[in-house]
Amino acid sequence: ADAPVLHFDEFANDIIYSNLYFDVRVLPQELIPYAKLLSTLLGKLGTEKYSYGELDNALNIYTGGFYALNTSFLENKTDEKLLSKLVVSSKATADKTGKLFELIDEILNKSNFGDTLRLKELITREQARVDSDIKNNGLNYAMTRLNSYYLNSGKFNELVNGLEYYRFITSLSVNFNEKAADIRAKLSETARLLFA
Repeated sequence: ADAPVLHFDEFANDIIYSNLYFDVRVLPQELIPYAKLLSTLLGKLGTEKYSYGELDNALNIYTGGFYALNTSFLENKTDEKLLSKLVVSSKATADKTGKLFELIDEILNKSNFGDTLRLKELITREQARVDSDIKNNGLNYAMTRLNSYYLNSGKFNELVNGLEYYRFITSLSVNFNEKAADIRAKLSETARLLFA
């Protein structure tokens, strides 16, 4: 499919910065927390061509960084026009741009959600991170929860960064052995819908 491309020709010391935006609005609400989980997993799982260790080495050799996150924007600062996105950001020197986009394609379209041990490890790590963050930033979570009652942006933030996400990731972590097949299927479906 054709996708709009914004190109800024600015001096960047021969470094190419890439931000790819994927529309989270294509997902049913039940998969929105999986989009957040997916953003934490991208680049940390093996793929068809690379084991996790090989992928990590390739990202370190050919790129200056790779990460994904969920964010939202308000069109014309109007809450009714919420634009929720999964953003994949990366950078590389100009001579390594081809390899950068090859790696991005591999990560987005061929990540191995079937590696149960690695998946469990990453979900457990994510749950521990969120648990620690709640303990250190409880007021922020309370404000996110409060905003979820009356703002579309608040509801989205609650699903990807709030107490709802904490309950979601904790449930996956605690019940991973029983839910593993369902988790793999939902991650695959989320990736398919987002990156198609």
